[in-house]
Amino acid sequence: MAHYIPIQKESHLNAGFTPIKNLSFAAGMTTVPIVIEEISHVIEQMSIALQKVSSNGDTFYELVAIQSLTPQSNLFVLDDGRWIGEYKPAFYRAHPFSLRPDDHKKQLNLCIANEYVVEEPTQDDARFFDDSEEFSPRIKEITDFLAHSLRGRKITLDACEVLNKANLLAPWPIKYSEPDKQNKPQPKTLNGLYHIDKKVLNTLSAEALKQLHSCGALEVAFAQIFSEPRLKKLTTLQTIHRQIKKKHLKQEITTQEPDLDSLFGNNDDLFSF
Repeated sequence: MAHYIPIQKESHLNAGFTPIKNLSFAAGMTTVPIVIEEISHVIEQMSIALQKVSSNGDTFYELVAIQSLTPQSNLFVLDDGRWIGEYKPAFYRAHPFSLRPDDHKKQLNLCIANEYVVEEPTQDDARFFDDSEEFSPRIKEITDFLAHSLRGRKITLDACEVLNKANLLAPWPIKYSEPDKQNKPQPKTLNGLYHIDKKVLNTLSAEALKQLHSCGALEVAFAQIFSEPRLKKLTTLQTIHRQIKKKHLKQEITTQEPDLDSLFGNNDDLFSF
């Protein structure tokens, strides 16, 4: 697990970081947290679901995008760390930075995963502070991005809790098949995800639906339902990955990408920095 440290003038005045060039760190992420603002972008390439999370003694549901049918796998990341989807979720674009409360929990500090700090930056690196000893323009952009993302996450978590209290969440065991060593399909199940119970949704009163709409929960509910067919695209991506590994196309893949336009369409990054 990454160890985050606050970026402080006393310690990092002359330090910086190397911008992330690939997503190798995300290669084992079957799901990725997303916020409501991203939904319209994400569902063009991924199915979305809800996932139960435990943190600091609390248990809650968060909205996630599904990136693989196999645990500890991310089909949107190639072996060399390249992202092959059109839209890259904000969670990844924020890495390795985070806004975290200070020891007194009175304010948020801009933090970075310790291993990404460069004590003596080169021209290819980005400095934390400028010549006036203020955060550099790049760091200010990142801070604004994280603040926007954090607000979005709070809204999204609240909407997920409303869905939970309305008894709209049901376990979603996703069944799929995977070839064994003899290339025979074997039934598998991806567990731990939740989706919207359409039967319960159809019984809600107009007043209940209005309440769901007011906090964004209804948008999450319908988006989750409509995104489910995107699971079929993961089968296509699985085939692409198997072909790459089977035929050892490491050299070819650097010059010829999979044709993803037919899978995902085109998207612009949301509140990008």
